[in-house]
Amino acid sequence: MSGSWKKTACILCECNCGLEVQLGGEGNRHFTRIRGDKAHPASKGFACE
Repeated sequence: MSGSWKKTACILCECNCGLEVQLGGEGNRHFTRIRGDKAHPASKGFACE
């Protein structure tokens, strides 16, 4: 059973792309899906590698 989408940001580079992650698995402690956050003012739904 998958959980709801949560907003966060990537910290791997200076871009800090906005992300949405869906949690699932035991205790909702695993990423089941990751997508760019279209509402993020800087990255606008895109994410770098």
